[in-house]
Amino acid sequence: MRQPDVGLHRSLRRIDVLALTVNVIVGAGVFAMPAAVAAAAGRYSLAVLFAAFVIVALLALCLVEVASRFDTTGGPPVYATAAFGPLAGFAVGWLLALSRVAAFAAIASIMLDYAAGLFPALEARWARNTAVTVFIATLAAINLLGVRQGAGLGNLLTLAKLLPLLPLAAAGLWLAGWQSLPGALPAGPAALGQALLLALFACFGFEQSAVVAGEMRHPRRDLPVAILGGVAIAGALYALVMLACFATVPGLATSSRPLADAGEALTGPVGATVIVAAAVFSCA
Repeated sequence: MRQPDVGLHRSLRRIDVLALTVNVIVGAGVFAMPAAVAAAAGRYSLAVLFAAFVIVALLALCLVEVASRFDTTGGPPVYATAAFGPLAGFAVGWLLALSRVAAFAAIASIMLDYAAGLFPALEARWARNTAVTVFIATLAAINLLGVRQGAGLGNLLTLAKLLPLLPLAAAGLWLAGWQSLPGALPAGPAALGQALLLALFACFGFEQSAVVAGEMRHPRRDLPVAILGGVAIAGALYALVMLACFATVPGLATSSRPLADAGEALTGPVGATVIVAAAVFSCA
């Protein structure tokens, strides 16, 4: 379905959309998920993560099928309007907008919590308020410069986020973390359900890529590759990072900073600092 996108420049390449998808999925959740899932699911943690990504992959395939029929900006609200009418599109649009505003505020707060570990001055309320205001204004200014500038910053932040996580993921494979699964059994079906919800929360976000289809060079061709590729990359990264935590953090279920603890176990305090910095970039 072709609709005019007045004033929008189609300059996003496939690699930009892939980076956007990975960036949105691999957010703040990855830094807390290993401990939370281990606490709820115990030795079934990997099975729960696999189930979550099977569900997400099926949803992503549905989104890809629909997105391949559109090349206009909007994403899910546009699809809902075309399928079910303007009332459904209105509801989906506002739910999407409200969820993103709430998530933005929560992630900004988490970013400052991690940043305070590097810069203790950010513990003060006035410093936090000033820092988040300056940061949001900077993001807005860069995006106002143009879509290419915004995409460039997104690509840079994605790279800064993944560089520390990839060696940690490789360590999970090298150390055969599947041999160090938590020994505890889940408390029951309710605990497994809680673990699945936690894993699903960390796996969502891929639907955001479709929102900017009107600024992509070839949305019908690039969106399917970017969405499915982003889900696959995030799934592999999550599984390997969890293996690293299994192998290096004995009390994983009670860890408040599981990835930082894994980094410290592998390379000492420097590793923990690098992971904390990666968390700041990930939230950014």
